[in-house]
Amino acid sequence: MTRIEHIKVLWGLLNYHRAHFFACVFLTFGNSVIMGGALSCVLPAMSSLFSSAGGSTINRGGYFGKMLNLYNELIPDSDYKQLISVSILFVMMMINMTVQFVIVKVNSGLTVKITCDCREQIYNKIQQMKLSVIQQHHRGTFTQLLITETRSVYAVFKQVLSVIATFFNISIVLILIILLSWKLSAVLLIGSLFLVFINLSIVKRIKRIGIIALDLRAKLMNQATESIWGLKQSKLMQAGSVISKKLNTASMNSENIARRLMVKQGFQSFISGNFTIGIILAIILVWFFSPVFSEGIPQTAGILTFLVLMSRLAAYFANFSKGYGTIFSNLPAVLKVNEYLSGNIHSEKSGSYEPASLFNDKICLRNIHFKYSSDKPILYGINMEIKRGSYIGIAGRSGGGKSTMLNLLTRIYDPDEGDILIDERNIKEFRLSYLRSHIGMVSQDFFLFNASIRENLLLAMPSASEQDLWGALDKAGLSGFVNSSDQKLDTLVGNDGDKLSGGQRQRLCLATIFLRNPEVIILDEGTSSVDMETECHILTSLREMHSKGKTIISSSHKESSLADAEYIYQLTDGQLTLLTPSRI
Repeated sequence: MTRIEHIKVLWGLLNYHRAHFFACVFLTFGNSVIMGGALSCVLPAMSSLFSSAGGSTINRGGYFGKMLNLYNELIPDSDYKQLISVSILFVMMMINMTVQFVIVKVNSGLTVKITCDCREQIYNKIQQMKLSVIQQHHRGTFTQLLITETRSVYAVFKQVLSVIATFFNISIVLILIILLSWKLSAVLLIGSLFLVFINLSIVKRIKRIGIIALDLRAKLMNQATESIWGLKQSKLMQAGSVISKKLNTASMNSENIARRLMVKQGFQSFISGNFTIGIILAIILVWFFSPVFSEGIPQTAGILTFLVLMSRLAAYFANFSKGYGTIFSNLPAVLKVNEYLSGNIHSEKSGSYEPASLFNDKICLRNIHFKYSSDKPILYGINMEIKRGSYIGIAGRSGGGKSTMLNLLTRIYDPDEGDILIDERNIKEFRLSYLRSHIGMVSQDFFLFNASIRENLLLAMPSASEQDLWGALDKAGLSGFVNSSDQKLDTLVGNDGDKLSGGQRQRLCLATIFLRNPEVIILDEGTSSVDMETECHILTSLREMHSKGKTIISSSHKESSLADAEYIYQLTDGQLTLLTPSRI
């Protein structure tokens, strides 16, 4: 990509914060002007300190000559003239630093907003993605994109604002240097052109290393995530040393390339700093041996002022080089974020149909085929009819496709062939949010957030009252446990419910469904982790909901869990067979 294309990418990421960005630029420019005013006071201050060094030989028609005239008019000759001159310089510098502090606050507000906006947009895109597409990526891919790469967005915009400020400062100082002595400025210009050429060459290499660093950082994130998530299996297989070696290799590769990047940036600063010192030395030598360059400049005050300006310019050039290098080292990550935000993410396609009731007659699965990959199909030729208010049981061995078939009803997946019809209307015509709000499902891999019982329940229904929460827990057979806990509803469940037993975790999942009270309730092995007494309690609650007209679909390998089903289907090798109605 060209630099113009890079600018377009950054401009696009600014989005709704462009007014804030221009405010930052305006403040920065104003502060550079203040800084220029402060530096303009250097020569008069130097002249007052070294009044015997030819201060009267300045070309009075120039900018600095007018500054000297202004000082002489405003500050009368007295024993305190030198002190007043220096004091004015310090006051101007303090004003400059005060405004600089304000700029830091304003700029940091902008970079935080941009970073948080990117994270929000990325997460919203992830939410819209098909689950099948998400599952094709490593576990750490989206975490890295959401956290690490968006931090690069922060770093780039922080440095962009810094580079803009440095550019303004360089421009102001260059103007002052030219006004002080355009002849000495010519020497500076020649040296600066060489410095820019060297920096551009180094920045190209930094960018290439940055791309490699991004790839190795992604590999490290994936390896670390797998190592942690697979810790249980690693312990059981005694594979800890092998996994540790893989993680260490990925870590070393990532950190070594990061070190190379840091060394290259340090080398850039080293070259820039030393080259700048060389330029300053060349200017002093030219000034010393060629009087023509010192014409119109007070001998001591003039060259000291020039060196003060040069020292500021050298610092600004060093900052500019460092900022420019930092931008290009982080730019690959920013481009990755932009590519994700602007690209095709294979999002779920939602309809717009929202009837008053999800269905009045039946849900039909017609000739459904589904497979996760090019391997053997998981489901093929599935036909099933679900009447409103019915209780359907689905039996079958683990791994037989029961969960997959139930996931089709909530459009977690879409069938490769065939149709799912709700009152003869294709399920794809329904708005996804509407469909999922009217179908409640407890899956085998139900996730609990690392929060309290109350917070997990309120995710299902934010407007639920305390009474509603206890009612849902009672139906799930969990109210006794919660009531006996010291923190009651505020008891923390841990990471994915790891502070609860398997049965308690499953009952809390069921409680979220009872709280929502949807039209259709789907249980995927909904009572597999509970004892017989708790199972009877849950089945009684389901029986009560069914008697009130709820449609219930339950899959299980336990016959006792399907005892109340009106129709029981057997799913074997991807094919569905109606066994016999247990009750008609």
